Amino acid sequence: MNTNSIRRGAGVGLVAAALVALAAIGPVTAVAAPDTSTAITGQAAGNPPLPSYPGLADDGRMVASVSTTPVPCADNGAHKSLTRSQVLTRAQSWLNVGGVPYSQSRCYRNSYGDYRTDCSGFVSMAWGLGKRGSDFWTGNLGDVSTDIPRSSLQPGDALLRHENNPSVDHVALFVRWEDAAHTRPVVIEQTGSKGTIQRTWTQSNASNYRPVRYDRILEGSSSGSGVAAGDVTGDGRDDLIARRPDGTLWLYVNGGNDSAPYGSGSLIGSGWAQFAWFLAGDVTGDRRADIVTARPDGTLLLYTNNGNDTSPYDWGTVIGSAWQQFTEVALGDVTGDGRADLVAAKPDGTLSLYTNGGNDTSPYGTASPIGTGWGMFSSFVAGDVTGDGRADLLGVKPDGTLWLYTNGGSNTSPYSSGILVGTGWQPFDRVLLGDTNGDGRDDIIATKPDGTLWQYVNGGSNTSPYSSGSLIGGGWEQFV
Repeated sequence: MNTNSIRRGAGVGLVAAALVALAAIGPVTAVAAPDTSTAITGQAAGNPPLPSYPGLADDGRMVASVSTTPVPCADNGAHKSLTRSQVLTRAQSWLNVGGVPYSQSRCYRNSYGDYRTDCSGFVSMAWGLGKRGSDFWTGNLGDVSTDIPRSSLQPGDALLRHENNPSVDHVALFVRWEDAAHTRPVVIEQTGSKGTIQRTWTQSNASNYRPVRYDRILEGSSSGSGVAAGDVTGDGRDDLIARRPDGTLWLYVNGGNDSAPYGSGSLIGSGWAQFAWFLAGDVTGDRRADIVTARPDGTLLLYTNNGNDTSPYDWGTVIGSAWQQFTEVALGDVTGDGRADLVAAKPDGTLSLYTNGGNDTSPYGTASPIGTGWGMFSSFVAGDVTGDGRADLLGVKPDGTLWLYTNGGSNTSPYSSGILVGTGWQPFDRVLLGDTNGDGRDDIIATKPDGTLWQYVNGGSNTSPYSSGSLIGGGWEQFV
């Protein structure tokens, strides 16, 4: 059984496969050594490097691993709407080159645009801000963001300090909390002494900053991407696939213990930071979960499962385009033929079904409209809740209510009215469906922002399948 869903706008393969995929995007060309000057003559408003960074040695050294150009930076078009996974993927791109050297007077261009190489230029890039990449600084980032409670911080939000004082003004991207008490944030930031780094702030330093959220962030409780459920090993129990910010992919095999199904993970791929989201499900009909994933430009790829439990995914095949138009995508066997179909929602709430035609290299053809009004959900996932071999849909609304849309058996109109099957689901940042105990009915696997992993076993009732949950793991906040 599968599966999982992800809000777009959220990989897997061997290193070789990942390098091939990255090559298709195009490498950054290395030219002359970059200018690491912090001169600000003639540039737009910005933030000079802080005289010192609390807890960070200012040794005067910065990396020189990429080439830069003088300000003003190029026009990056309109502001983008991005998922939290996409924001962190963009941020990771500056870390992946060894760190971009700090300068107020230089710009760095990669596949995500051309942005000034100071702290606010870095956050502007991660958020996908439009206009020129040198137009934003700590003094006007508030124009595109909203203050939020510190307790509401989620990956992709930011910590901002602007007091019209160059010695303290700064902004950093929030990744996760280092501690259970939520006092020490892990951030990615552009620093004057070491360029782009990821580190943990002290509580005293973090208290000087106000939490803000980009106004065009795309929310979804199941969507951080980061984690997908599917039967990778073919034993009838769903495993978990998880991605770290550095793009490495990890497999958590279901060990068969109903109360503690997942143990330690194993590394199964790298280079997956390039993808906006990924889903797991049986596309080829061999009873093993494949990976369907999308790049930020909407290119859809399929990584078929080769049957090797320790290295299941090799090469990806392009199977579609323009998937950036959807805000939510779910993978599940809607038609009951043993092959996973795709269900996708647009920002206007229209729902479309892409049935699997049986071709392993080109499984999905033309979409069929199957519903409207799906914009009311923060997220939805696909999986066989009722045990009839056809994927149902489970949706979470912003008020925390959980709704089940059972599959009525029609391939052209599978979902009718939904029924309320739960409340109080606001604390979860991911809600997945997967058969954890091998009984043919999908259970719920959910994570909270503190990294705890929860299991809600399907009790067999089609009208009230899920009751109390059990804690089955921790440390899942590291995945994006």
